[in-house]
Amino acid sequence: MYKALLKKQMLEFASMWLKDRKTGKMRSGSALTGFIVLLILVFGFLAFAFVGIGELLAHSFLPVGLDWLYFAMMGLIALVLGVFGDVFNSFASLYLAKDNELLLSLPVTPSAILFVRMISVYLMGFIYEAVVFLPASVVYWIETDVITLPKVLFPLIFLFLIGIVVLVLTCVLGYGVAQISKRIKGKTFVTVLASLGFIAIYYFFYFRFNAFLQNIASNGDIVGQKIKGRAYPVYVFGMACAGDVKSLLIVLAAVILLLAITYFVLSKTFIGITTASGKTKKAGLKEKDLTARASSIPAALLQREFKHLASSATYMMNCGLGLIILLALGVAALIKADYIREVLGTILEQMPAISRLTAGVPVLLVGLVLSMNQFTAPSISLEGKNLWILQSLPVNAADVLRAKERMHLLLNILPAIIGFVLINIALGTNAAEAAAAFLPVAAFMVFTANLGLLLDLRNPNLVWTNENVPVKQNTSVLFAMLFSFLANVLFGAACWFGTMILPLWSICLMFAALLCGITLAMRKNIFTKGAEKFASL
Repeated sequence: MYKALLKKQMLEFASMWLKDRKTGKMRSGSALTGFIVLLILVFGFLAFAFVGIGELLAHSFLPVGLDWLYFAMMGLIALVLGVFGDVFNSFASLYLAKDNELLLSLPVTPSAILFVRMISVYLMGFIYEAVVFLPASVVYWIETDVITLPKVLFPLIFLFLIGIVVLVLTCVLGYGVAQISKRIKGKTFVTVLASLGFIAIYYFFYFRFNAFLQNIASNGDIVGQKIKGRAYPVYVFGMACAGDVKSLLIVLAAVILLLAITYFVLSKTFIGITTASGKTKKAGLKEKDLTARASSIPAALLQREFKHLASSATYMMNCGLGLIILLALGVAALIKADYIREVLGTILEQMPAISRLTAGVPVLLVGLVLSMNQFTAPSISLEGKNLWILQSLPVNAADVLRAKERMHLLLNILPAIIGFVLINIALGTNAAEAAAAFLPVAAFMVFTANLGLLLDLRNPNLVWTNENVPVKQNTSVLFAMLFSFLANVLFGAACWFGTMILPLWSICLMFAALLCGITLAMRKNIFTKGAEKFASL
């Protein structure tokens, strides 16, 4: 039983690398080779970056005999990266696998299913943490003065033990998400909020990481004493990696115990979480519920687009993250307004000519962030195999496309206005100039909405099994972002050179008129030939 399940799980894990997600078929020899080379380059680049961090810490700690502190720090970095890379995989792999119901209907114990699922989660976490800890071990072997068998063997043992700790932590986090999902209806929003939380934490530590390392490297003795006193398990971990047998046995026993407890708890709750349909509120039938509320076709289609967006965390996160960034950018600019004006004043003292471009800065900032918000670019492809439902309804194809355009505009307009206004307040821009500068921003929003539709209509991908394909691996999204970015570059160049002979407000008006002209041409194509193509897909 375990052998068959393990074989099935390993084939499933390998298919992630060996199969083309767009077609569902095995990659060709050349495509597989190219994909493997790309993975090697990506992970090689990451490993090279951690080699630099390892050398920084090794040069500070190893000469003064703090080998354990070196491994403690690199081990913690590997643990954090492993958990961050694997946490979004654990919940889906353990509890949301599409074949869970099939496997549970077979004479297979739930604990066996959980066991093979945890192996898959372990392998994914191992890949991430190994990118850190394996280069760290190599750096240690190169930089240390004396090479002994424990110093070579123990770091390799810990390469696999850290993977187990990552597994335990991600399983615990996945279990927590599963418990929350059972009790609420908005599972998609929980996923999105959790993802935003992890991203915020990641960037919080990322921007402080270099200063953090420099501080540790320059105060190794003090840091080491604090760790011994306040975080003794970390000290034991570092000592075990550095070759202490007693510490290795302690860590090994602790890791095995944690794994056993985690497996025991998850196996007891696996069926309950996997088969849970969520709590439903019992409601009585009222007279008003018997009367359907009429809705116009455009309103119904727009509501359908919003429901589709709200049901997909992948769609929301990858196409709507810029909405959060716009608000955060505006608030940050307002909070740091005094500092921004001080810096701007210093720049203007040295380069007075830059003053003619000040009102264009908010346009560029907001425009660049709006380039990330591509709700329409994957919207045709996201219909997938359900496209026939729309085509079978008594609605005009052009109305369907207008609903997708309208959703894009409604989602972007308010964050764009708030971000734009707050940035202008922080810069102290003249109100009249700011009003004129908003025209290209408004035109740009309509431009990006129609650009995404046009590109996805030209090359829709309706054959997919995972929403990551139309959202993350869609050339329409890629080119929509690229052309939107180039439009901002063009506006920046127009401001730089055009304001030498014309005021900025006139450049804004002309650029807005240019975007409107291009957008009108795109809309004519989309709602005539594009609508015909959509109806015939």
